[in-house]
Amino acid sequence: MSITITIPLGLRQLSGRLRNTEITPAKITQILRRAGPLLVGQSKLTFRDSRDPYGEPWAPLAKSTIANRKHGGSVPLVDTGALRNSINFSVGGDTLRIGPNVGYGLIHQTGGQTPPRTILPKNGKALVFFIGGVKLIRKSVKHPGSKIPRRAYLPEERGLPDSWRNVIQEKVSLTLKVSLG
Repeated sequence: MSITITIPLGLRQLSGRLRNTEITPAKITQILRRAGPLLVGQSKLTFRDSRDPYGEPWAPLAKSTIANRKHGGSVPLVDTGALRNSINFSVGGDTLRIGPNVGYGLIHQTGGQTPPRTILPKNGKALVFFIGGVKLIRKSVKHPGSKIPRRAYLPEERGLPDSWRNVIQEKVSLTLKVSLG
């Protein structure tokens, strides 16, 4: 399961309040298509800054996690960049949707507990690992699941942060200026 935020702009109501200006469905789509990449960029900034869209810092990585990272470093959610790079947008009607296209995006956005699972070897007949300097060889290992802290990279029920709202307002203003000549 993945997560997507939906941003309804209510541009049809705005059109009714502006005299001599009709915000057509085509203009709404144009605004949303221009705002989409910018909002994807806003989301990607959360990865760079290790902060949620509201500026609150993400939980740091556990020391054991840092030691087991494929590419090193202690910045959360950027080991391979796959989650960050999967964030995209789509436009449908007067709605902009933004979110990742990887299934594990939801657990990082909201936090939670992953289910227990059995780990099997990918290459070979057994798993080989060390615990306390002792070499262990097992055909499988039962993992109890992991507690994943919340590290939001998309806005939540609090609504759009000002920086995200400003991006949308800028695109609406630009489109209206062009429409009004």
